[in-house]
Parts: sequence; structure tokens; C-alpha cells
Amino acid sequence: MNMSTKYGLIVLICMIALCDVGVVTRVLIDLPNVRNERQLLQHGMHVTGRVRSRNASRAKQQTQYYVEFEYTVAGRLYAHRSRTGEVDYDHLPQGHDIEVIYLAQDPGVCTIPVATDAGSSLQMDVWLVTLMLVGTATVAIVVHYTVKAASHVNKTTTE
Repeated sequence: MNMSTKYGLIVLICMIALCDVGVVTRVLIDLPNVRNERQLLQHGMHVTGRVRSRNASRAKQQTQYYVEFEYTVAGRLYAHRSRTGEVDYDHLPQGHDIEVIYLAQDPGVCTIPVATDAGSSLQMDVWLVTLMLVGTATVAIVVHYTVKAASHVNKTTTE
């Protein structure tokens, strides 16, 4: 195996590793949201809020749906934006009442039960991290044994 091929394989491994780091970082950034969701489901208080607005944005050939809503706790108005699925989005017009679950100790932390797609992106990221790590390890092993076999062939042909 010549030197340029070795460098090419090393660059390939580095590029895959950088992608792994990006996905792992995204999952780690989302972990506080997962903790909040768990606390909200176990200890959350329910209140009726109102849909302020909603919007859809298209990125990377996928449409993401968002609902902006407000709710009042102890006389204070809170506003929040939450990602939701297309079906729920279609059933939540502006001005519509919406159930909101918030943390009593921090009413600014909330969720809406209709946000069905919000957790699925994190689950997808976890699977993506797993697949990328396995893929990187597989590529590294293949490269290692290819380089080893090529150097063995080079030694036997020079002798």
C-alpha cells in the first residue's frame, strides 16, 4: 500500500470521527431536556394555556413543526415554543386552548403533551451515535488489517 493510500484512509477515519463527535455533542446538549421531560411527567402541574402562534420550517428535506404558547402560573405569564408533530400542529390553531405541564419549582420549564415528535429526535440521535461509532470502529479495523496485510505483502516481495 502506497503512502497516499494510507493518508487517504487516515483522512477518512478522521472525517468519520469528527461526525461522531458532532452527534455525541448534540446528544449531550439534549440531555438536560430529557431530564426535564422526566421530571415533568413525574411531578408536573397541569394548566390550560393558549396557542399564540405556530410555524413550520423546512430544513434538510424535513419539515419541523413548532407551536408557541403561553400560560399563567400564580399570576405570571409564561411563553414557550415547543416542537410538535404534523398531526398535532394541524389541530392546534392560533388562539386554541392547550394543556401545559410545568414544574412547580420552576414554572418556566414546561411541555405540552401533544409534542409527540420532540423526544424521537433524541432517540434517533442515540441510534445514530451508536451506528457511527460501530461504523468508525469497523472502518478502523479494516484499515488496520489492510495496512498490515499490505506491509506484509511488501516485505515478502522485497525479500
